[in-house]
Amino acid sequence: GGGAERSGGTICLMRSADAPTIGGPSPELRKVHPDVKNGPVIEIDKGWEPHWTYQEISVRP
Repeated sequence: GGGAERSGGTICLMRSADAPTIGGPSPELRKVHPDVKNGPVIEIDKGWEPHWTYQEISVRP
């Protein structure tokens, strides 16, 4: 890469069934979003991968 790989936020993985999720204690944010879930989130590393956002995910029958 051109150096931007480590300039972004933390790349994480989570199940879409667990979305939306707030990680850890965040009383003020949970007041605003009381129905948010506590699903597991795997932190991978710092990075910048905007193309992941646009990837369609499908399941083969």
